[in-house]
Amino acid sequence: MIKVQHLTKYYGDFLAVDDLSFDIQEGHVYGFLGPNGAGKTTTMNMMTGCLSASAGSVTVGGYDIFEDAHEAKRLIGYLPEQPPLYMNETPAEYLRFVGEAKGLRGEELTRQINQVIEQVRIGEVRGRRIAALSKGYKQRVGIAQALLGSPKVIILDEPTVGLDPIQIIEIRDLIKELGREHTVIFSSHILSEVQSLSWETETATLAFHKDENWLYDEDEAFPVDEEHIEELLEQFQDFRAAFVIEEVTDYAQYGLDEPVCTIDLTAGETSYEIQLGAYSTMDSQRYVSIGDGNVYLVEEDPMDQFDVELSDLIDNDEVPAFDQVQSLTVAGTETYEAAYQEENPYTACADDTYFVQKDGAYLALDTDRVEDYLDTLHGLSLTDYVTYNATEEEIQSCGLDDPELTVTVQYTSEGEDGQEESGTFTISVSRDPDELAAAAETDETSEEDEEEEITAYTRVGESPILYQISGAQYEALMAASYDDLRHQEVFTGDFEEVTSLEVELEGQTYTITAQGSGDKKTFTYGEEELDIADLQEALEGLTASSFTEESPTEKEEVRLTLTLDNENVQSVEIALYRWDGEQCLAVVDGTPVSLVPRASVVDLIEAINAIVL
Repeated sequence: MIKVQHLTKYYGDFLAVDDLSFDIQEGHVYGFLGPNGAGKTTTMNMMTGCLSASAGSVTVGGYDIFEDAHEAKRLIGYLPEQPPLYMNETPAEYLRFVGEAKGLRGEELTRQINQVIEQVRIGEVRGRRIAALSKGYKQRVGIAQALLGSPKVIILDEPTVGLDPIQIIEIRDLIKELGREHTVIFSSHILSEVQSLSWETETATLAFHKDENWLYDEDEAFPVDEEHIEELLEQFQDFRAAFVIEEVTDYAQYGLDEPVCTIDLTAGETSYEIQLGAYSTMDSQRYVSIGDGNVYLVEEDPMDQFDVELSDLIDNDEVPAFDQVQSLTVAGTETYEAAYQEENPYTACADDTYFVQKDGAYLALDTDRVEDYLDTLHGLSLTDYVTYNATEEEIQSCGLDDPELTVTVQYTSEGEDGQEESGTFTISVSRDPDELAAAAETDETSEEDEEEEITAYTRVGESPILYQISGAQYEALMAASYDDLRHQEVFTGDFEEVTSLEVELEGQTYTITAQGSGDKKTFTYGEEELDIADLQEALEGLTASSFTEESPTEKEEVRLTLTLDNENVQSVEIALYRWDGEQCLAVVDGTPVSLVPRASVVDLIEAINAIVL
């Protein structure tokens, strides 16, 4: 019926089909099997005349598909991998359009439409819009259009792809029925039809089955990582043998009398068993048996993928990429919300974009510290699960019924279609309740800082999976307070914007002025031009060792008033007061802010004295 001879197809320098020859006899059903990229669709497109060949020929019923295309195509009904359906039409309307395109008219057209509708069993949906049909019904409509015109040959490209198990069985039964009256050729990526997968190694026996989604046989509540299962199956998409040992009688010499792994697959009504034997260190390849009497040395070792435990196959929660954060909400001992604003109308630091509103004022967070914290969230590795189906009791035992900290991120990211998508990510964190209580008692009685073991847990949103995290991860996540994420520097502006400094030190007032801008900017005291670098470094080096709202009670050490060329803030006043032998109190614009190391204040005073004395 069909004769393919030396069929070859190049796409540029890429060889897609290589010198393919075969014959198709009339009245049979043929399966065209192979992994993705094997050339199945390319071959079918050439067989149906939809694609030219680089070399070779195809004849259908004696007609050359390239030379006598009209006559050859009349013998073929074709269903491409993506059925060419018009979604706004009903099946009946669509089939009428296709039938007319094939030259059918009048009563014969109506008769054939009714016949194929009955044949593929879509009568109950013939009046519905195709867009509203299930994938299985859409596939049936596609097969129906291929049957119009009574072709002798039906060619179906991946007719079961994307269907659920019941739909796959129904389409497979339909193909069998079509084989009674037509020559049928269908392609299949056989792994897409795998309905069960199990394997046994020395350390684990695992079994999964597919019911729309992959399920773990022993506990269907287990959240299976579907991508991981597909990766396991992909081992057999391009299962290449480097060497074949035929008609084997002694499997022991290849380690196949006691295989290190036995893999069982079921696809439809067919089962497959794959045994993995010894590893050939000479060839760096593994011996494999598929039950056909041969032993194969395979190029890619399946054991690399199948040597896993159940915990490796859990669909762990993931922290998304926060392309653009809209807000960060922290709830726990301290609760606040930081909102993102692209334009900063409040502070002297041009990089400030996250603001906390308090008592009518907008308080800036340090953008770098916020982004570092978001990076900590995104980089969180959630793999050490405590339970994958948490009960209320388990949630309580981990302290996550009333978590120490809950962080919520409102964000936008780019979707697969390139469109902006909004999302919300929430994570809760708690230390083990008993451990937390014991640590609180120790803090009250102990005078020494001792390194302690930390057992902590986390949960993403309302996920049923609870995870244990390390002490370091716990501490990094808990560092989300306002004080953790605010500016640590006393002066948060840009020194490049300073136009003058007025310094009050030991009862004296000194004024330093700036002229010019950029690389040409200079500072002078009196008539003398200054090297301001040490003073700038000392000022920028004033960073908080802790934050406080307590008012000063001791002597003022030094006061600086900085005039700025800044739209939001024209001047900043920084006063530094003695606090104790180790620290000084920093007061900015009349508000106590932080304690800073006294050594840093001494450096600042010395830099000032080097200029004015």
